[in-house]
Amino acid sequence: MTGNRIANPVLGIDLIIVSVLWSVWFGTWYFYLSKKYIYKENEALLLAGMAGVIYELIGTGVFLRSPIVLAVLTPMAIGVYAAVFIWPMQLIDFTGKKNSLWKYPVSIILPVILTIPVTMALFLVMSTFGG
Repeated sequence: MTGNRIANPVLGIDLIIVSVLWSVWFGTWYFYLSKKYIYKENEALLLAGMAGVIYELIGTGVFLRSPIVLAVLTPMAIGVYAAVFIWPMQLIDFTGKKNSLWKYPVSIILPVILTIPVTMALFLVMSTFGG
């Protein structure tokens, strides 16, 4: 149902791409979100996991296939991305002071938005060097 596609057909290049993009995702949490907003542990995991819905289901167009596919895959995407986030989350000091409702959409959308220019630059570099 998910299509089982990778970002690049060459596994080594795909690992570089995914590692760089995940670093942007984690870095957004580490350097900005955790310093600005107050989060409970389960809240941070759920919000970080929601990025998986955008990356895997919305960004790839899987959500257009059917509402049933979306309903089945959404919890799976959240669970996988939340699980991936558990270890880096242990390295984050959540020192934020702001408890605004804006933290919810910002925490979901900002990491994804910040990966867009990095993705474009990464693909430009990879295509320049034959990747």
